[in-house]
Amino acid sequence: MARPTITPTGHERTFHEDEIIVSKTDLKGIITYANLVFQRVSGFTEQELLGKPHNIIRHPDMPRCVFKLLWDTIAQGNEIFAYVVNLSKNGDHYWVFAHVTPSFDNQGNITGYHSSRRVPEKAAVDQVVPIYKMLLEKEASYANWRDGMQAATETLLEHLDQATLTREAPAQEAATTAANNRLQQEHEHQQQWLQKAASVCDQAARGNLEVRLLDLDVPADSDLGRILNGINSLLDYTDAFVREAKAVLDYAAQEKFYRRVALRGMTGTFRQAAELINAASEEMQQKSEKIENAQTQRLAMADSFEATVKKVTDSVASTAEQLQQTSTALSETARLTSEQSNAAMDMSAQSVENVRHVAQSTDELQNSVSTIDLRVQESTEIVRRAVSEVDQATEIMAELDKSSTNIDAVVETIAEITKQTQLLSLNAAIEAARAGEAGRGFSIVAAEVRKLAERTREATKQVQNDISLIQSSTANAVSSISQFRNTVGEINGTSDSIAGLVSEQREATANIHANVTEVTLRSESVNDSIQQASTAANETTDATAQLLESSGELSAQAKMLSEGVEEMLQAIRSQE
Repeated sequence: MARPTITPTGHERTFHEDEIIVSKTDLKGIITYANLVFQRVSGFTEQELLGKPHNIIRHPDMPRCVFKLLWDTIAQGNEIFAYVVNLSKNGDHYWVFAHVTPSFDNQGNITGYHSSRRVPEKAAVDQVVPIYKMLLEKEASYANWRDGMQAATETLLEHLDQATLTREAPAQEAATTAANNRLQQEHEHQQQWLQKAASVCDQAARGNLEVRLLDLDVPADSDLGRILNGINSLLDYTDAFVREAKAVLDYAAQEKFYRRVALRGMTGTFRQAAELINAASEEMQQKSEKIENAQTQRLAMADSFEATVKKVTDSVASTAEQLQQTSTALSETARLTSEQSNAAMDMSAQSVENVRHVAQSTDELQNSVSTIDLRVQESTEIVRRAVSEVDQATEIMAELDKSSTNIDAVVETIAEITKQTQLLSLNAAIEAARAGEAGRGFSIVAAEVRKLAERTREATKQVQNDISLIQSSTANAVSSISQFRNTVGEINGTSDSIAGLVSEQREATANIHANVTEVTLRSESVNDSIQQASTAANETTDATAQLLESSGELSAQAKMLSEGVEEMLQAIRSQE
C-alpha cells in the first residue's frame, strides 16, 4: 500500500510527560493496536492506523539507518531505545523516546512488536538532531541508497552509546498469546463491549498484557468509552511497566545492573514501583561493583602473588641450577688448583733453593768485588807513586842535562885554553930554538907543555864526545820518561775509572744481595701461601660437595613451593 504524501510544516507537537504513546505491529510492521494518545498526537483515527504500515508516521528527517538498526535489533529478540521524530497527519512533527520490544508466544517465538513512546529530554534531542542530519547527508552522498544506508549505519554505530540513542537488551520471554480479535460488528450491544472488556481484563489478570479493546465505536467521552479506553490505558501503562520491569530484572539476572525503568509517563503506583525497582537496581549495582572490585582486587592480588612467587621460585630454581653448575665447576677448579698448588709448591721450593744459591753466589761476588776494590786501590797508590818517582827522575834528568851543558861549556873552555897553550908552547919552542942552548930547558918545558896540551885536547875531545853521548842519552831518557809519565797518567786515569766502576759494582752487588735476600723471604712466603692454597682447595672441594647437596634440596623446595602456590591460587580463582 502506497504511503500518503505529507508535506512537513515544521511545527512541533507535544504531549504530556505523564502520557505514553503505545502501538503494536505484527512481524511485518503492520499496526495492530494504537492507543488514544497515539491517535491524538498523530492526528490519525484508529481506523486510519490499524492495518497500515507503521512508517505511515515516518518523518523525512529520520535517517533510514536508524530504522534499519531498530528492526535488526528487535528481529534478534532484543529491546532498543531510540529518539525518533514522527510526522503527524497534518504535517506537524513530534519527538518521542521510543522503547521497542518484541512480543513472544509460549514457545518463545516472536509474534510481533510493542512500542512505548515517551516525551524525550530536550537536551538529548538537541544532541540527536545534528547527528541525524549528518547521517542523512551520508546516505545522500551515495548513488545507491543501499550503499548510503550501509555507510550511514557504520557511522551511526560509531556514535552510539548506552546513554544516548540506543541500549540493547537480551532476549526476553513475553506473556501469553495476544488475542487481538477485532470486533466484527460496528454496532454491537454494550453488553458485547462489556463482555469483551471482561475478557480482556480476565486475560490481563492471567498475565496476558498483549490484549487490548480494539475498534472502539463508542464515543470516547461516554461512560462506556471512558471505561473501555480506561481499560486500554491501564493495560498500556501496566504492559509498559511490566516490560520495563522485566527488562531490568532480565539484566539483573545477567548481573547487568545498569538498566533502569524509564520513569517518564509513569504515574502513581507504577512510578513508585518503578522507583523502587530502580533503587534496588542501583543498590545491586553498587554491591555488584563492590563485589566485582573486590574480586578484581583478589584476582589481581592472586596474579601479583603468583607472578612474585613465580619470580622467586624461578629465581630459586635458576640459582639452584647455577649453584650446581658453579659447584661442579668450583669442584673441578679446586681439584686443578690443588694439583697446580702441589706443582707450584715443588717449583717454589726449587726456586727458594735456587735463590739461596744465588744469594751465596752474590755473597761470594760481593767478597770478590771487595777484594778487587782493595787491589784497585793498591794499584792506584802504586801508580801514583810511580808518577811521583817519574816526576823526580824527570827533574834529575833535567838537572843532568843542565850539568852536561855546563860541562860542555867548561870543556870547550878547556879546549880553547889547550889550543892557546899549544900555540904558546909552539911559540916557546920557536923562541927556545932561537935561543939555542939557553933556551933548551925552556924548549923542553915547552915540549912538555905541548904534549900536555895535546893530551888535554884529546881528553877534552873525549869528554866532549862523552858529554854529547850523555846529552843524547839524557834527551832520550827524558823523552822516554815523558812518555812513561803519560802512560802512567793514563794508567792512573784508568785506575780511577776502574775504582769508580768497582765502587758502582760494589753498590750494585749490595743491591743484588739485598734483593736476593728479599726474594728469598718472598719465595718462602709464596711457598707458605701455595701450601695454604692447596689446603684451601681441599677444603673447597669438601664445601662444594655440601653446596651441591644443598642446591639440590633448594631446587626441590622451590618446586614444592611453586606447586603449593599453584594449588592455593587455583582455590582462590575457583571462588569467582
